[in-house]
Amino acid sequence: MSSSSREKILKRLQNDARDTAADAVPGISFFKPDDRPLLQIFQEQVLSVQGELIKCTSRDQLLQAFNIVLIEKKLERIYCAEPTIRALFNIDFTPTLNHTSDAAITGCELLVAHTGSVIVSTAQTKSRRTFAFPPVHIVVAYSNQLVGHLDEALKLLARKYDQHLPSQITVITGPSRTADIEKTLVLGAHGPKELIIFYLDVDFV
Repeated sequence: MSSSSREKILKRLQNDARDTAADAVPGISFFKPDDRPLLQIFQEQVLSVQGELIKCTSRDQLLQAFNIVLIEKKLERIYCAEPTIRALFNIDFTPTLNHTSDAAITGCELLVAHTGSVIVSTAQTKSRRTFAFPPVHIVVAYSNQLVGHLDEALKLLARKYDQHLPSQITVITGPSRTADIEKTLVLGAHGPKELIIFYLDVDFV
């Protein structure tokens, strides 16, 4: 390639980069507008990725719904490392998390409405295994943790932790899945096969 041809190509790339930068105007949203309540959007998205959302407006309602889940899914060995979450329930939790655990309960950092995602971190449980190892992951979330989009969530996390971000921040969107084998969707391939979210009204907590 001659030097003149190389210079022309580089100049064209530089001009294209300037045009792209000029188009990226701050304040412009790339998301499709949706004026529905965030909870409605979140519930729709959670269901679309085979997750389960249970809304509770009182502690009695939470305990009743939780007991139904335990019975229906035959969950007996439940692990929870977070004292504030443990205090919400009236069961005996297993002291350790291992291969016999039926489920683990965690809190979360935030919920993302438009993707139906749960954001968790090692700052909550001090362990990556808690939200990746058991076959059922139960999340306790509060209504004031729900945001619209992922960029909002990341800004809030950066503000919350400043220069001391957790060693791992994980965005969970439905149960673990893969379609690598003959393009057949398999749930629970690399982690929990079920994701259950208890969405609590902060007014009763």
